Amino acid sequence: MASEPVLMSSLVYRGSVKNVRAGRAPDELEFEFSDAYSVFDWGRMPDALSGKGESLAAIGAYFFGMLGRVEAWKDLETSPEFRETLAFYSRRDSALAESLRTELSELSSAGLRHHFLERSGANRLKVRKAHVIRPVKARLTSQEFYDYSAMRYATGATTLVPLEVVFRFGVPKGSSFLERATPEYARELGLMWDSIGEGARFEAPVIEFFSKLEGSDRFLAPEQAMNYARLDFPAFARIVRRSILLAVWLKNCFAKVGLEPEGSAGLELWDGKFEWALAVDSNGTSEPVLVDSIGPDELRLVDPATGAQFSKEFLRQFYRKTPWYAEVRSQKKARKNESGDWKERVTSARGGPPALSSEFRAVAESLYPSLALWICGENPGETGVSIAEMRGRIERCLRTIS
Repeated sequence: MASEPVLMSSLVYRGSVKNVRAGRAPDELEFEFSDAYSVFDWGRMPDALSGKGESLAAIGAYFFGMLGRVEAWKDLETSPEFRETLAFYSRRDSALAESLRTELSELSSAGLRHHFLERSGANRLKVRKAHVIRPVKARLTSQEFYDYSAMRYATGATTLVPLEVVFRFGVPKGSSFLERATPEYARELGLMWDSIGEGARFEAPVIEFFSKLEGSDRFLAPEQAMNYARLDFPAFARIVRRSILLAVWLKNCFAKVGLEPEGSAGLELWDGKFEWALAVDSNGTSEPVLVDSIGPDELRLVDPATGAQFSKEFLRQFYRKTPWYAEVRSQKKARKNESGDWKERVTSARGGPPALSSEFRAVAESLYPSLALWICGENPGETGVSIAEMRGRIERCLRTIS
């Protein structure tokens, strides 16, 4: 898509990698994707990756467009990924399995409701605004609290659900899931305890919840998530069902991405996150609305042939080898028992995050356009390459830090 002049509409929010601007209409916003990146909750990192913002906008627009079409969901009904998921839930919870069939039937009739309106520029998406009600931060003795009592879903409005909904098809290296994995937790999820370990794959997506509007993402048990978000059970269950189906749809989609003449496999989707809003009509009926965006910064994609990371995880691999990251891990673990900001303590001890090596930066600058090329046929900056070529570049790059 050709570059267009940026309309300097008023800035609503400046994020680490994405700015939100006011739209031309009162109920619209514009997402402006930058070439910056963020890892480990740090915020904006030192480098900019040419073509990243345009690639993310292209991928996000493509996925929203596909998900709103009934044909996409009709195709899912006959996919092996959906049959495997249905078989898993049929053994574990027959009522949930039946409700997934019903939910998919509804999507096959009407498509998935989302906030995307149009691609308004090379690196911009126009979206419908959702009302955001932030929890109030409070402190009692030495403990910090978040008060969600103001959370409401008004009739005639679309309101952000203050949760990140995370799905997992397995346990890749570095996954935070292992920190919570216990025999009791495995039973709650319908998993065999002895099958949980680094590299394990699940038959169906495991759904977890994290806070969205707090100072940092906090794991929430399902009952906590439902009550913090002030959702009634039917609305919460519907968000869970749609998250399961959307995760399975994406898995099926990526399995076909970038297939080459020699018949190599597509990409494996391991995990990712969704954000939802809740729209309540004049009759009081609520419907989940997919918001934010979907792309390689929200998903973990792996090349099945080599295990190479084909998403933002590739950048994390560089930092995990640095003393700066070791300090980040140490200070994050200590933050509950220490005063002050963990980022300030990291900076005091190790300084800010280092810049990427020239090798990593060059590969990252071709990775995002390559993903756009494979997913939706766009090639920002004409730097995208085939899966086979990207596989080789990543392998050679990783050898520089091994």
